[in-house]
Formats: sequence, C-alpha cells, structure tokens
Amino acid sequence: MQRSGHKSVTHHVIGIDQEIVQDFTGLQAALAQSGISPQEQIAAVIENDLSESVLNERSVRVWYAFRGESRNHPGIGRYSDTRDNRLRDLMFNAFESIVHKIDFPDPSVVARDATHGSLALLEGMWTDYLLHPKSFNRKSAKRIIFRFLGSLFPSSFSENGPN
Repeated sequence: MQRSGHKSVTHHVIGIDQEIVQDFTGLQAALAQSGISPQEQIAAVIENDLSESVLNERSVRVWYAFRGESRNHPGIGRYSDTRDNRLRDLMFNAFESIVHKIDFPDPSVVARDATHGSLALLEGMWTDYLLHPKSFNRKSAKRIIFRFLGSLFPSSFSENGPN
C-alpha cells in the first residue's frame, strides 16, 4: 500500500515538475526578447510569479505541501525551494547591471541583497495568498514590491514598475 502511495506522489511530483518547467520556460522566452532592460527582466519575474497562472490556489497548496514534506524528504525540497539557481542568477545579473550604472561601493553585495530581498517579498506574497486567497490583491502585491525596489533604485523603479 505504501508503494502505491509513493508511486502516486511520484507521479504527482513529476506532473508538477513539468508545470514548473513550462512556467519557467515561458518566463525565459519573455526574457529572451532582444533589448529587454534589466529592470524589465526583474519586472517580468515579478509579473510571472504573481500571475494567475503561477500563483493560484492549487499551486500554492502543492508548493506548501512540498515545502512541509521537504524536511523529511529532502528530494522533494527542490520543488518548493526559493533558492533556485536559475532564478537567483537571472535576478542577480539584472540587479548587478543596475547597480553598476549607479556606482554603489560594493555592487555584488547590493545586487545579492536586492535579489534576496525581492525573492523574500515574493515568497511573502505567496504566504499571504495561501492564508487569504479571496482577499489577496495582485495589483497591491506588485505595487508593494516595486515600491521596495524603487526605494533601493529610484532611477530604475517606482511603485508602478520599471522606469
């Protein structure tokens, strides 16, 4: 009986993995457009992560279920980890481009902090959606994140998105 349950979970994980790959592939396709600025790349990540196709009741339930199980089953953790190298590298590189134009004293540290802060804000929005799916406001969530980015990089972002 446990084998059957394990097979069912494995099948479910594979299905979710394919959805995650599709979502990331769609994001990568949007970012591959020539001439897209670092600000637009970051905005695309935020827009994608808070979109109805990515952030919805099913995906949040599954993501948090995986997150809860990852402690006992580390292999499951890769399905709910916010430390995905591809996403972090994409965000870090975009922030690093912005930081170099502003001439901050330690660009790598600032870019890393902006990356971690942005991902933490996105994760917080997912938690808010999990707890309050009926009252969650995507527009407000985006505004809050962009306002945070605007306070770090006023010439690059405002509460409305990239400048």
